[in-house]
Amino acid sequence: MYRAPGKLRILVSDDQDFDRRIACADLRGDHDVVEAFSLASTLAALDQAKRQGRPFDVVLQDLDLGDSRGRHTFDAVKSAAEGTPIVVYTGCADDVVRLGIMRDGGADDFLVKKPGTEPAHIRRALEFAALRRSATRDTKVISDAARDEADQLDTLADEQPGEGSMMRALANSRRDNAVILDRLDRIEQRQTQTESVTTTNRNDIVRLASTFSDLPLKEKGKVYIGGVSLGAIVSVIIEVLRVFL
Repeated sequence: MYRAPGKLRILVSDDQDFDRRIACADLRGDHDVVEAFSLASTLAALDQAKRQGRPFDVVLQDLDLGDSRGRHTFDAVKSAAEGTPIVVYTGCADDVVRLGIMRDGGADDFLVKKPGTEPAHIRRALEFAALRRSATRDTKVISDAARDEADQLDTLADEQPGEGSMMRALANSRRDNAVILDRLDRIEQRQTQTESVTTTNRNDIVRLASTFSDLPLKEKGKVYIGGVSLGAIVSVIIEVLRVFL
């Protein structure tokens, strides 16, 4: 069962007043929300949060702002966010842009603005992004979240037949991710019973687990996860299993 995270600090960056206010209205109450309406104000909010020692947990980012557009916006925010997960929410439905930002840019999710988009979908994407990034602290939470996200993707596939095959493939990937995360968690628990797990070993496991939270993309007949071929990732997993078993 999916468990929503605690109160998050969320930066909502969108120059469209209506879209920004709808998203913020749904988030406020459960989460601490800061609004930005331009690239300049977004970077200023990120800098202020850093200086105050209160970083954001996740950013909801439009790509086309009054003072910046497209990939330049994302790259500038990603650089300033310093590891904070970013969910892109934009009217740009260009697949090339989406693939580039997800695979090469490292966005945590990419939502296209459409008439009738439910604020709850935006909320859930933000919460999932925060949960995926928190895998370094709780792999059980992230595996449960991955399974719940897979169930939701199956539901969306039924509701949107045109994108059904892609969503079902993503749902299957999320379930595979959950299995891998569970296995890695059991490996770590077994290691702990016999000897102390060093910080280095733990971080290596977490980084590997986090890789599987990225969106899989098909290109030239190969499956990529976060820009890395699935075959390469499987090879790394095998080596990790050999070390810890």
